[in-house]
Amino acid sequence: LLRSVPMALASRALTKLDRSSISLGKVWTARSYTVAFWFKLNAATSGHWGSVLHIGDSNADRNPGVWTVPSKMKLYFETAFERGTSAACYGREDLVKGKWTHVAIVVDRHTMRVYYNSEVVCQVKKETLAAGRQHKTFYYADRWSGPSHGAIEGMQYSHSAWTPDMIAHWYKNTLPTAFSMARAIARKRNAIGTVHVSPAASTLAFWYRPAKTSSTWLSVLHIGTSPHARSPAIFQGPNASTLWIGVRLSGGKQQVCYAGTQLTLHAWTHVAVAMSGKELRVYYNGVEVCKTTRQAGSLEATGSQKVWASNPWNAASDGTLKNIEYYHASLSHAQVERLLRSVPMALASRALTKLDRSSISLGKVWTARSYTVAFWFKLNAATSGHWGSVLHIGDSNADRNPGVWTVPSKMKLYFETAFERGTSAACYGREDLVKGKWTHVAIVVDRHTMRVYYNSEVVCQVKKETLAAGRQPK
Repeated sequence: LLRSVPMALASRALTKLDRSSISLGKVWTARSYTVAFWFKLNAATSGHWGSVLHIGDSNADRNPGVWTVPSKMKLYFETAFERGTSAACYGREDLVKGKWTHVAIVVDRHTMRVYYNSEVVCQVKKETLAAGRQHKTFYYADRWSGPSHGAIEGMQYSHSAWTPDMIAHWYKNTLPTAFSMARAIARKRNAIGTVHVSPAASTLAFWYRPAKTSSTWLSVLHIGTSPHARSPAIFQGPNASTLWIGVRLSGGKQQVCYAGTQLTLHAWTHVAVAMSGKELRVYYNGVEVCKTTRQAGSLEATGSQKVWASNPWNAASDGTLKNIEYYHASLSHAQVERLLRSVPMALASRALTKLDRSSISLGKVWTARSYTVAFWFKLNAATSGHWGSVLHIGDSNADRNPGVWTVPSKMKLYFETAFERGTSAACYGREDLVKGKWTHVAIVVDRHTMRVYYNSEVVCQVKKETLAAGRQPK
C-alpha cells in the first residue's frame, strides 16, 4: 500500500479526448510534482496543436500543459517557472499510432524530466524555481486549443517528484483499462456501461462473491447487446458454484471454458478471462483452471458492446462483483497474478479531502469482524481544546467501527473500534505525527485483535477476549 503514494488528484477513468475542456476540478500546484498517465494517440492533428492535459486558468498558465504537435505523432511539454519563464521540451520519440504509452512528467524545483515507459525522453534545467503553490483548474484538453485525437487513462497527480524507480514500478505494475468499475451487484438488467470489444486480444478480470446456488443457469457478467452476443458471457451453473465462460463466434459457433472448480459461497474469488488469437484461458485467484483453443471462427460481437452485471435475458446471480476491468490485451499469467494485489474493497476513495468541516459522508458500508481501513493522512496542526475527528464508521458517537481522532493539543492519533457485549478496543499511536507530512495509516481488525500501523510499522495493538462487532450497514 505504501507504493500508492498520496495523490493530489487521481482518476482511473478512460477518457477520449474528442472534445474540449473536460475539467477534473481544482488542484494545488507545487514546486515539485509528478503527473503520470497512460496516453494513446490514434491520429495526428491537422493544422492545430492538440491539447492532452492542462493545469492552469489561462492559455499561458501551464503547470504543466501537454499538446500533440500538428501533423506529427509527437508530444510537447511545458511548465511554468518563476519570473514569467517556463521549461519546455518535445518528447524525442514519436508515439506509435493506437498504442498505449505511459507518460510521466516530473518537476523537481529547478528541473523538468519527461519519461515514456519509464525512459527519459526530454529534460530541461532552469536557474529559476518552478512556480509555487496556487489553486488551478485541471483539464483534459483545455479551453484554448483543439483536442488531440487520443485517449487518456490512469491519471496520477502527486505533490512529490517521483524517482526513476517509482516511475518504473508504476509503469510495470499498472495497465491501461478500456473499462473499469469498482463495484456492482449482479441483478437482472443491470447495465453498468459500454466497452469497445477488441477482436484480437482482451482480458476481462473481476472479483466475484457468490451468495447462493440455484437449479437454473444464473447470469454473472455479460458483454454484448443481445443474448447470443457473448464477448464473453459468464454464467453460474445449476446446483453449483462453478462458472461457465463462453464467447460467440462467427457462423453461430461458441468457444467455451467450463471451469469445474467450485467457488466458495460468501467468499471472494478473483476471475480473469484472457483471449488471444484462438485461445481462451480462465484463471481463479491467479491459477489457470481452464484453457481451450478453437479451430476456426472469429469473435462475432466486437466494437461497442454493453457490459451487464447479469443480463436481461437470464436469471440473475445473487452475487457481488468488484474491481471489474476490461483490457485490450491478453494478460500473461504474471500480469493476472499482479491483479490479485488489488483486493476487493467495500469502499474506496482516491480523493484528497480537507477535514475542515464536519460530517463528510462517503455513504453506507457493511462492517465485519475482520477488516482493514488504510489511508494517507497529513496533520497540519494540533487541535486546541477538542478531539479532532479524522474518520468514523458508525451511526452515533459511541458506535465506532472504527473511529479515529487527533488528541487535543498533540500531534497524536487515537483509535477505537467496537467489540461485542458493549466493549471496545482502543489505543493511541505511540509515535507523534510530523506536522504537514503524509503518513500511511492502516487499522487492521482480525476478530479478537486490533493493530494500527504507521508507514507499515505497528504503533499500537490491543487484544480482546470478545469478538469484534459483526456485520451491519453503517
